[in-house]
Amino acid sequence: FLTVGPDGELAASELDGDPTPTAGRVAEASGLTPCADRRGVDGGALAFDGEASSLSYDIALFPARDYAFQAWIRPEDLPAESARQVCSAWCAGMDDPLRVTVEGDAVSARIETAGRFYATPGAPIRAGEWVHVAAVKAGETLTLYVGGASVAAATVPEQVSTRSRRVGIGFNPLWSGGERFSGAIDAFSLVGRAYT
Repeated sequence: FLTVGPDGELAASELDGDPTPTAGRVAEASGLTPCADRRGVDGGALAFDGEASSLSYDIALFPARDYAFQAWIRPEDLPAESARQVCSAWCAGMDDPLRVTVEGDAVSARIETAGRFYATPGAPIRAGEWVHVAAVKAGETLTLYVGGASVAAATVPEQVSTRSRRVGIGFNPLWSGGERFSGAIDAFSLVGRAYT
């Protein structure tokens, strides 16, 4: 059975060379390669090739009001012409409770619901460097954190109605193009509460 963890975990994994979850259930995993993590430990993270890598988790539910995503990322390719998903809970057009997206040399957090699109301004990141990113929805505010600091925010609906039950890491599992991330990801979590 899919359950919510004691700290509100919906999906989480240390990604220590494999996608084994501490919350959620692996739905799809392919084209992933163990790589050094943010501390330089061999096999402590997963590399995503930007072409065929896929990782997604089934979750018990997606909260309507407060939730948060966090992960360490090391982007390797920062194409200006396309969005690459770090995290994607996109379910269908205008049913997207959360995406954390790299586009060009910036990362942002986004929501699509009730016929409207909401996004934080982008915050700069650098190719080849590890950085911690987090997106926190608390009531009517979606806040983007980079390196532990609040860097951007957007006003969003207090309640987000969604049918989403799958979260992609490093790509969008329900979009034909995939919008695949190129680089490495370490220690992610999606929780049903707003991080402080």
